[in-house]
Amino acid sequence: KDKIKRAFFIVFATFTISIAVMLPLIWAGAGILRGFAITTIIAISVGVFITRPAYARILELIVKRD
Repeated sequence: KDKIKRAFFIVFATFTISIAVMLPLIWAGAGILRGFAITTIIAISVGVFITRPAYARILELIVKRD
């Protein structure tokens, strides 16, 4: 359980840092950089809020089966 908590902390810390790094690119105003930053934020958000919970659920089912 402790390893899982640490892993989730790392995932959310990375998410937060990535968002913090992309925000100045959005405010910079350049078209290509703004698009890159928005796309990156969306992709990371999908990974954290959709893919990670789904992957955790799949792992629970696999571990429970064994």
